[in-house]
Formats: sequence, C-alpha cells, structure tokens
Amino acid sequence: MPGFDDRNVIGLFQSRYEQLFQMNWARELSLYNPSSDRDTETYGIFGGFPKMRQWIGARQAQATAQASYNIRNLPYESTLVVNQRLLDRDKTGLLSAYVGNFAAGCVANHWEDLVVALVNANGLCYDGQNAFDTDHALGSETVMKNDVTATEVPALDVTTTTNPTSIEWSAALAGLVAQMMTFTDDKGRFVNQTARKFAVAVSTVPLFTGLNAALTQQVQTGTVDNILKGLWAAGYQFVPLFLPGLTSATTKVRMFRMDGELKPFILQQEQDIEYNLLGRGSDFYFENKSIKLGVDASRGAGYGLWEHMIQGTFS
Repeated sequence: MPGFDDRNVIGLFQSRYEQLFQMNWARELSLYNPSSDRDTETYGIFGGFPKMRQWIGARQAQATAQASYNIRNLPYESTLVVNQRLLDRDKTGLLSAYVGNFAAGCVANHWEDLVVALVNANGLCYDGQNAFDTDHALGSETVMKNDVTATEVPALDVTTTTNPTSIEWSAALAGLVAQMMTFTDDKGRFVNQTARKFAVAVSTVPLFTGLNAALTQQVQTGTVDNILKGLWAAGYQFVPLFLPGLTSATTKVRMFRMDGELKPFILQQEQDIEYNLLGRGSDFYFENKSIKLGVDASRGAGYGLWEHMIQGTFS
C-alpha cells in the first residue's frame, strides 16, 4: 500500500503555497497586484496632495505631479521529479518535507528573489533616478538623497566598516530613520512622519550579528543604555532581514518602510501558480517509474516609492 501518492504531492504543495505566500517578507515590502491582465502594466505614481490651508477667498486648486512606471510580466517555471519507489516507501515524512521546500522555493523564495534582484540592480524608479540615489526629485520637489553616507548620517562613521558594534548599529539605525523623516513630496509635505515599522536588510554574518545585538540589547557594552529604547517606547519597530543574496554589500545597510499605504516595491501576478502533473497512467510514468510535477506562473516585480527606502554605507 503506497504511503504517499501523486495526489498527496499536489495537496501538500497547495497547502504550503497558501501558507508561505502570506508569510514571506517580500509581500510585506510590496504593493501586491494580483489582477494583472496584460504583458506590461503601467502604474501612475502621483506627487503630493496640497496641504490644508486657512480658507481665505476662493478655493486654490493645485496641480498634482505625476509619473508613470511600467512592469512587465515574465513566465517562470519549476519542475520536480519524484521516483515512485520514494513515494511508496516514505514513512518518515522526509519526502513530505522535501515537497514543502519545493513549494517554498516556488512561492515565497521566488518573490524574495525578485525583490533581492531589484535591490542588487538598483534600477530606475518612477522619477527616472536609480532606486537608491543622491538626486531624487519629482516636479518641484527639493532634491533628496536616499543613498547616504556619514555626510548625511554621521553615525555611519564607524570603527570597522564591515562589523560595526551594537552601539554603532543603534546610532546608525536612529540616524537612518531620522533621514527618512526628512523626505518630502513636491508640495513640501513630509511623507514618512507616520512611519513606525521598518525592515533592515544586511547580507553578511558580521553585519547581521551586530544588527541583531542592537535590536535585542536593552543595555549595551559598558552598561550604556541602548539609544533605540526611546524609539521602541514610541512604537517604532525594526525587523532584521539577513539576505546573503545581496551583492557588493559588506559595508551597506538597507532600510525599508513597511507600514505605508504604498510600498517600496510592486509585485504583480498575471497568472498564479498552475500545476501540471504527469502521474500514474502517463507515458512519463510508464517510461521512468516516476511522477513529474511542473509549476508555472506569469508575474513581475518593480520599484514602488523610493521615499520608503534608504541605503547607508558605513565608513
């Protein structure tokens, strides 16, 4: 009596798919459009809305700056082959775990891979500048930087650029948050004043170790109170992300706002995951005594608001 058949593979994949999609960090950093219905979607990005003013005389309408940004859907696939003897003999749950990992790679990990690729590419966003850049502006905005060094955030000046201490990390995080709070739209409105939740991404073990220490220590080396305690008391949250796939990042930290109506990235789906199974009774099974599960999707990813992300380089 088989312990695990081809129908189990489909059921397990589907259940892990639904669970993992809601859990992955790329979803939290992105505006998700599940209803794409064309090869390329165009997103209209608007500038700031007018501030409230004392009503004196007639209403004063102000034009809204606008830009557009295109994201193309691309086809993706992954295929798993499992020998029937492994299906029949699985009594330990290892095969079940393996199929679950396959689901993770096709769902959560793929969206994350797309976002990591965007960060590495540092491509053009809606205002025609690189996502992390030193001269962002839309319409009549003041030129702003979200690619910063110790010139803008003095706390990025540390003793060892590849391994800041937890005390240096705490000061750097506070400085990056403060820098994001200075970003304004074309109407002069500060766009991140209500921001309270941020993801902090690094790519090396030393950087992550120091970051994690800064986010967990109430009292730091030398019995110094962690300066982040004030931010925590005010409701600020930091979510550490260890992303080894980030390239050329041994001295860099990236911070992303997580709680805005709009997001740092945009994910779109034209075709959700579809399954094709060659199981018992198929020619493939007859020739190979194996089942083949193929999954495919059509989706795309791009940049959202540069104002909701910042890159700091330690020096």
